[in-house]
Amino acid sequence: MPTSSHCVTLQTLFRSVGSVDLAFEKAEPPNGMNGSRPVVVLHGLFGQKQNWRSLSRAMAKELNTNVYALDLRNHGTSPHNQDMQYKTLASDVLHFFNTHSLSNVTLIGHSMGGKAASAVALKPDLPPNTLSSLIVVDVTPKKVALSSEFSHYAKAMKAIDDVEVRDSKAAHRILEEYSDYKIELPVRQFLLTNLGVVDGVRKFRIPLDIITSQLHEVSWDGPTLAISGLRSNYIRDKDIPIIKMLFPRAEFASLDASHWVHADRPIEFLQLVRGFLKKHQ
Repeated sequence: MPTSSHCVTLQTLFRSVGSVDLAFEKAEPPNGMNGSRPVVVLHGLFGQKQNWRSLSRAMAKELNTNVYALDLRNHGTSPHNQDMQYKTLASDVLHFFNTHSLSNVTLIGHSMGGKAASAVALKPDLPPNTLSSLIVVDVTPKKVALSSEFSHYAKAMKAIDDVEVRDSKAAHRILEEYSDYKIELPVRQFLLTNLGVVDGVRKFRIPLDIITSQLHEVSWDGPTLAISGLRSNYIRDKDIPIIKMLFPRAEFASLDASHWVHADRPIEFLQLVRGFLKKHQ
């Protein structure tokens, strides 16, 4: 912990690893009264801030505080960069906190965003009062290789980039007919939210080569909630001791959902978040 004689500012922390300015959407409480503990949401791999738009608005209303959904680097409308280490993603998030004068943040991260959120909490030189609580959704903080499921997604998306696709139906068809792995319709729709148009050709706005090459880290004693999907295998019983070691105050909850817990069960997800935060206020 920094002392008055050796003060380390957030500016120094994030600039040391070359942070970028992250794109974001802000949801405010309808009554205009903002709580003192803002919520910041980090999406998963191939996700973006707009995936959380409806849930962010609901959380802002229910929790009576500002909710910020971010685009992590190489996703959405945030800058592209060759460095995608989790410590770098964490520094981007700290940069965002500093830029927007946020403290006592409730940080929510799903999948890759959950790992980035964990990296923020586990940062050895994290300044006091940066976080008030941590919610990690369907992922463990341990270092693991990119799942075969997401590897198949990336290869299928690359197949679209490698040909001149001129309409969304053709892109859907490539994903549907991808031979290595059956990609269900809801996942295809989710992945294709990243498509843009360049000279009339549909191309992904995210740098697939960078993402696929780099997605193959102490403890934090603050309130932590790990939410898992019962129809997902991203958090297993054997992972619980690891989570408890890194986050001694970790609590666990699960919902009847796939890996995209918040999208499958938004009402129940919001209830879990609200109950957890009320308990620890």
